[in-house]
Amino acid sequence: MKILVCYTRFPWPLNKGDMLTVYKLLEFLSGNHEVDLLTAKPLDESYLEYLPERLGEVHMVSDSMVSRIPRSARSLFTDRCLQVDAFMSGSFIEERQRLLDTGNYDLVYSHYIRSFGHEDFDSHGARKVIGLQLSHQAHFEKAAKNESNAIRRWLYAKETERLKVWESRIAGYNDLIHLISQRDLEGIDNNDAWSSRVFFNPHGVDEKKFVPSPESRVEGRVVFTGNLGFQANEDAVVMLTEEIWPHIERECPNAELLVAGARPTATVRAAVGAVRNGTLVASPEDMVEVIQSGDVAVDPLRVGAGLQNKILEAMACGLPVVATPLANGGIGARDRREIIIESDPRSFADEVICLINDRERNAELGVKARDFIEKLWTWEYHFQQLEERWTGLVNEKAMA
Repeated sequence: MKILVCYTRFPWPLNKGDMLTVYKLLEFLSGNHEVDLLTAKPLDESYLEYLPERLGEVHMVSDSMVSRIPRSARSLFTDRCLQVDAFMSGSFIEERQRLLDTGNYDLVYSHYIRSFGHEDFDSHGARKVIGLQLSHQAHFEKAAKNESNAIRRWLYAKETERLKVWESRIAGYNDLIHLISQRDLEGIDNNDAWSSRVFFNPHGVDEKKFVPSPESRVEGRVVFTGNLGFQANEDAVVMLTEEIWPHIERECPNAELLVAGARPTATVRAAVGAVRNGTLVASPEDMVEVIQSGDVAVDPLRVGAGLQNKILEAMACGLPVVATPLANGGIGARDRREIIIESDPRSFADEVICLINDRERNAELGVKARDFIEKLWTWEYHFQQLEERWTGLVNEKAMA
């Protein structure tokens, strides 16, 4: 197949979940197909060196923050999605059409609605696939309910209402719609017209990179990782430090909390700084080493949607994980077998305490977590299914 991948972020460095997904998709597909990429010009041109070696042509569009701010401001006075107008420039739309007019592609893939745009386009017969991945309207609705800042709460609520119109409309322009789970489909309003074209395809984890390292583990260290500039992770850190950690510290005074990730907000810094044995590592050079040093991994997520990479990575490293039902929603690990599920802060803390103190249970759950990843959550496992579905979609058109 000849494939055009459209993504309005440059897929490097891999400090966001969607960037990692697109990078791994490009890496996998370019091994067997002719794959071109349309993306934003990176801030640092050296980032080009890190793209997959077998990737075809890379077409880049300049789109600075100076351009995005006025587009976003204008969008406030329309009924359009803020995130689409913020990321999708006229130059990106024009370059995509130029490529489709001349490239003779079999399939064009857009990752997120902000890489598709508000309007449909002429693909010249190429099958159109969109990676919605999650219900953005459900994500923003939960974010609005949990946001304390009045301005951000208003923005999240406004975006929720717009997404209830546009998310479904944009999905309907496509021949195939990727979502992570049934829960994400149910979180999108007015999906009846295209729900039969949904393909559930969650992403995975690099099980060869994220591996157990028993000699690296620090007993009593609890780890939380992720993009710390993301509102859902900020909220999880606040819940962890204010509602969960005091119980852990009381029962395990030598326990330490390690929070690591890119772009920590002032709220995250203050929350971790208030913990006696708390450490914040901003943009760690090697996230694998950070996770491997943990004794227990946690994800007290209460806002958001989609798939939690932090859980997959911790399980791949053989760490026992305590998470909320929301955090495990797209993963489906079995409670008390491969993961521990709790939503109440005190019960959540009790499970972490138990795993710190009960070394046999800690080790047993970690082994089962790793087995779970090896069987069901490698990138190859899910991308092979995706490749088969895309090939079938293209062949259906050829036979029509």
